[in-house]
Amino acid sequence: MKRFRKILKIFLIVFVLLIAFLISVPFIFKDKIVEMVKTEVNKQVNASVDFGDFSLSIFSSFPNLEFSIQKVSVVGKDEFERDTLAYLPDLRTVINLMSVFGDEIKIREIILNQPSVNLLVTKDGKANWDIAISDTTQTEEAADTAASPFRLALKNLELNDAVIKYDDRSMDMAAFLEGFDFALSGDLSDTYTDLDIKMLVDSLTYNYEGVDYMKKTKVSFDAGIGADLEKSVYTFKENNLKLNLVELNFDGKVEMPADDIAIDLKMSSPQTDFKELLSLVPAIFMTDFDGLKTSGTFGFNGTINGVYGEKTMPGFDFAFNVSNGYLKYPDLPSDVKNINIDTKLSNKDGNEDHTIINVNAFHLEMGGNPVDMKLNVSTPVSDPALSGWLKGKIDLATVALFYPMEGTKMTGRITSDVEFDGKMSQIEQEKYEDFKATGKISCSGIVYDDGTDKINVDTAWMEVSPRYFDLKTLSALMGESDFKMDGKIENFMGYAFRDELLKGTFNFKSGFLNLNPFLSEDESTAATPATEDTAAVTAFEVPENIDFTLTSSIGRLLYDKLEITAMQGEVVIAGGKVSMNNVNMNLLDGRLGMNGYYATTGKDPEVKFDLNIQDFDIRKSFDAFNTVQKIAPMAEKCTGKFGMSFSFSSFLNNAMEPLMNTLNGTGNINTKNIVISNISVLEKAGEYLKKDQFKTMKLVNALIKFMIVDGNIEVEPFTTKVDQSEITFGGKQSIDQ
Repeated sequence: MKRFRKILKIFLIVFVLLIAFLISVPFIFKDKIVEMVKTEVNKQVNASVDFGDFSLSIFSSFPNLEFSIQKVSVVGKDEFERDTLAYLPDLRTVINLMSVFGDEIKIREIILNQPSVNLLVTKDGKANWDIAISDTTQTEEAADTAASPFRLALKNLELNDAVIKYDDRSMDMAAFLEGFDFALSGDLSDTYTDLDIKMLVDSLTYNYEGVDYMKKTKVSFDAGIGADLEKSVYTFKENNLKLNLVELNFDGKVEMPADDIAIDLKMSSPQTDFKELLSLVPAIFMTDFDGLKTSGTFGFNGTINGVYGEKTMPGFDFAFNVSNGYLKYPDLPSDVKNINIDTKLSNKDGNEDHTIINVNAFHLEMGGNPVDMKLNVSTPVSDPALSGWLKGKIDLATVALFYPMEGTKMTGRITSDVEFDGKMSQIEQEKYEDFKATGKISCSGIVYDDGTDKINVDTAWMEVSPRYFDLKTLSALMGESDFKMDGKIENFMGYAFRDELLKGTFNFKSGFLNLNPFLSEDESTAATPATEDTAAVTAFEVPENIDFTLTSSIGRLLYDKLEITAMQGEVVIAGGKVSMNNVNMNLLDGRLGMNGYYATTGKDPEVKFDLNIQDFDIRKSFDAFNTVQKIAPMAEKCTGKFGMSFSFSSFLNNAMEPLMNTLNGTGNINTKNIVISNISVLEKAGEYLKKDQFKTMKLVNALIKFMIVDGNIEVEPFTTKVDQSEITFGGKQSIDQ
């Protein structure tokens, strides 16, 4: 019995010591790990990194340590200083317990819960995630520092309920992922491992050049991948990619030994039901998809083989077809049938000029309206050659018979009969007789009414020729607004294939144009008059590869609170600049003439204008324009009319407001019968001098000259009479004050 008690006592002592050790380990090593994390982060990244609380536990991942960091934020520097690259509300890592006793801590697992990542590429190709400090910088600043105290010995990586935004402005491409779950398991510390990947995306939207190719698409990907980590060779084993209901399988491998990527992949869709394909069409997938009646099959297969690098791309061969496709909504009388598509996209060796696009067949019948198309494109780089045709007749009144259009009415006809065959070189050499391009596209009697917006296109007619697209006429109504337009578009092929200059000349006429319905709610008249120039406007980029001239004549135009009449002039859009030439209009009870431009070729939008104003109402001008409020705040206390000549230049912010420290200009103001009243300094002067005449001031035929330099306005001294006294005004002031 005594022996048993002695053993029990020893056991209890050991147990208590073990528990004490387990409890004390986090406290012993927490400060060490926290300090190592902060030091390593600051050494490795050129960004502002903030941390919330740290915690260390041994019980949740025994026999390893769990190290957690809350509320991690990574914010860029310089031009990205206002952009949060990543926010990690809950970052958890599992650390090898024994490694904390040494100089190198081994990380076995990383788990990110609800991370938010914002990836941005600027127009000039700079990425906000390029925050790693270069090897040269590290060598110069920390030549004597040791290697990283952390080593990835990962066996598990998880992202749970992530949100990822990708915005590539250099490519006009964007993607948005919501509800992104990702799990990767394997032994990444070994030279070879079998990776198990599971990925779910609740919603994926992908946009390229303004077109949503995927919209709120559900994505799943399960894959087994054999990973040779020493040679960077990854071989696909059993795998399945699912986009909504469309499945794809991959076979092959990807090698990444250096910067270039060697790809040898085959892909195909194991399913052929036409309805599965329709799940990728947002307008169909989101409208009573389960009740949709379908038949027909589709097929997709492809190969990618070659090296992808900075100057190379792999060859590829894709084929897609639909046979006897059919769809019908259960509650509608008509259908879409005889859908037959045969397309191929190939490139035998990765040379961009060897790309061939073949749409050998495209046919469908929508509510009895047939549409047929054929297209072949080759040598798209050296000398684009294309041939094909587009023929179809659509009675818009029949659309509601095969597609749900609740609350929307459409009538009218669209007809197309266009044929083309030739090479771009024939157009460049003006051998128009060798390039076949004939036909026309016309619209008549079109009415679109969704209960909110109503559009009427009485007539639209465009003829196609080798030299240009000729818009013979366009006559339309949009709500209250009416307009007519005609013109020509030249060099469409060069624009489409080589990003060359697209040229156009147009005539635009309107009796009444109301722009207010096109303003969003936050750009409406609800804006605070004291802080907005009429409706709030956002700076827009002007394309550099178009050259359009628009000669316009508008009888009456409404823009928020401004009413403009008898507007005429020429607008030229070219080289990233919108130029207004001899534009004249009536507004604010007077007349405005203007010449100048708005340009977006630099970092900030730029304006440069010459204005000639006659008989403007001064108080209405103050209410309408924020710039007037900043330059001449006293105008709020004035009545009467004025004229002005003003030449100025300035850079603008994103709200199209002048950056005041860049505003420069000269001008003069001619007053007609300006009356200034309710100014405290004048009222006090009148009370002091006991003359009511001093409480108001009249500026009759005064000439006021002024200059603005870097946002500072200087008014040359001018003299006016009050009663029998002469008063001289002048001075300087910063417009920002």
